[in-house]
Amino acid sequence: MTLRTVLLSLQALLAAAEPDDPQDAVVAQQYKQNPEMFKQTARLWAHVYAGAPVPSPEYTRKVDKLCAMGFDKARPVPVYFPIQSTWILNVP
Repeated sequence: MTLRTVLLSLQALLAAAEPDDPQDAVVAQQYKQNPEMFKQTARLWAHVYAGAPVPSPEYTRKVDKLCAMGFDKARPVPVYFPIQSTWILNVP
């Protein structure tokens, strides 16, 4: 296996989502059942893990609210609650 093959495979996976044959069942379920939440989560992960721009002023407000509760802004950790099917940063 070459680097080229790995990159082409990765590109194919990113270009065409396969929710019926997922790499991660929880993400696939969210993709199928709540597309808007899926998009928000993707934006959050892009910001947290890849340094993408802040998604919205509302996101900044929610992060500030969590920091006021004692969470460390330098170590953002998105937390998923499967029972509620929501991300902690999406609570009002």
